[in-house]
Amino acid sequence: MAVMADNAKRDLHALVDRLPADRAALLLRALRDGDRTALYLASLPEDDEPATDEERDAVAEAMESVRAGRVRPWAEVRDRWLRR
Repeated sequence: MAVMADNAKRDLHALVDRLPADRAALLLRALRDGDRTALYLASLPEDDEPATDEERDAVAEAMESVRAGRVRPWAEVRDRWLRR
């Protein structure tokens, strides 16, 4: 069993070393925090289609909402609705 665990750790290290930084950050969050959404997002295939102008505009608008404080963390929204 110890040999199998050592191999698993070695193989995991090799996979982590090949991850793009954004995927590594998502997987870290998923493993450290038990964040199932982060794990799901990290498991999705890479989007290889170029973003459209409409998509870029939507992302810019969303990021502006975040900077302006008009966005609430999911945990806060969930907890608020569960208390009803």
